[in-house]
Amino acid sequence: MITRLVAASLLFASSTILAQTLDDRPWLATDATIVIDPYQDNPVDMAKVATDPNVKAVIHRAGVGLRADTRYIERAAEAKRHGLRYGLYLMGVPGDPIAQADALIAAGARVNAKFLALDIENLDPKRSMAIPDAVRFLDHVRAKTGRSAALYVNFSVYKHISQRYPTSAALKAAPLWIARF
Repeated sequence: MITRLVAASLLFASSTILAQTLDDRPWLATDATIVIDPYQDNPVDMAKVATDPNVKAVIHRAGVGLRADTRYIERAAEAKRHGLRYGLYLMGVPGDPIAQADALIAAGARVNAKFLALDIENLDPKRSMAIPDAVRFLDHVRAKTGRSAALYVNFSVYKHISQRYPTSAALKAAPLWIARF
């Protein structure tokens, strides 16, 4: 199991505005495990990605809610051809969390992905899956697969969950993937 994940964009803007510390640019750390998290419309050169010794996996977006990403199947095959581990995440949106969990499980089955994750982008219940629904999603994935899905969040969502849901068994069991761009 991947124990530490750092999400990194494939295309980094070069600007003097960008901070230069490892806290703000963790992909510069020589011991960082970098995971590429592509989605449908961003270009990915898997052959080039596979040459970076710090890149250990590609975790592709399987979809947004019930809308499937059109490229995750071809990219799974390409990542595997290049010796990269492969997983999927689903961006959770308002709506039925069980149907969304089933969509992620089915997408994972199509490409034999063992690593599954739920992406909670923010705390706005009109744009992202609410945390109580995320708990239902995680419980359903565990019941159907026997494994806990990871939780892919930014630091503010992580802080919110830590402060307001410290006793949630589903959230405690979910491996944590904090996005750092």
